[in-house]
Amino acid sequence: SDTTPLAFHKVDIAGKKDTKISDTPYSPACVHNGTIYFSDPVGKHNILSYDTKTDKTSVLYDCNSYLADVENGYAYYIDLSKNYSLVRLNMSNKTLELLYAPENGKVINYNVYGNKIFFHVEGGDNAGLYRMNVDGTQLEYVAVGEISGIHCTSKYTFFSYYEDQSTLYRIPT
Repeated sequence: SDTTPLAFHKVDIAGKKDTKISDTPYSPACVHNGTIYFSDPVGKHNILSYDTKTDKTSVLYDCNSYLADVENGYAYYIDLSKNYSLVRLNMSNKTLELLYAPENGKVINYNVYGNKIFFHVEGGDNAGLYRMNVDGTQLEYVAVGEISGIHCTSKYTFFSYYEDQSTLYRIPT
């Protein structure tokens, strides 16, 4: 709408029954087992969960997160309090693991696909696209430069450079 263009809504599969959940501009990009996970864009930036059956939103983890994603029992996110480092939270025992901390620059985007994480480090001496295992091992520097978008398929991971978003590049996933 014109007043709250980024409000959080729920709509039935026929597109008829539209219910506003919140005026907060959440980015509900991660769905796992009927629960939607996202970082709170206001306040402390906790990881929130929204149960689609009960319509209840609750705090999953008290942290300063950006781009929360839940995969296979872990919550991955960019930790704003740790200089935009990439971390993962073991959801069963609440153990936090630092996966990648840039010496300079910051992680601004990532994509978890299977047992790999592709992520973009912006700024600093080693800006570019990186790939590593989901546990932080086998770090590889894949592409040099400022990246725009990281999109994974079973065969290839696609990306473009910020300066030239009309050209699409691919590497094996």
